Amino acid sequence: MPSHFLFEIPKPKSNTQTYKSTSMVQAEQWSQIVNLLGQVRELRGAVDEAEADRTALEQGKTQLGASPQQHCARSRKFGQILV
Repeated sequence: MPSHFLFEIPKPKSNTQTYKSTSMVQAEQWSQIVNLLGQVRELRGAVDEAEADRTALEQGKTQLGASPQQHCARSRKFGQILV
């Protein structure tokens, strides 16, 4: 190589080298995608569970919001004392 070049120009890769490096990058990307999909499934499960909890709490709140007469009638029926 002549001495007047400031840097060496890299040799072009062969088709085989390009294919191998591209395949490795693609395999890594697929691995990341599979990992992310697993995380999405896990988060969806957590959201579904939280929504079910919220629905149960809202139903409980609605039941507690019943009129005082209904609470007193239920309490007397089951022998409970409300404070």
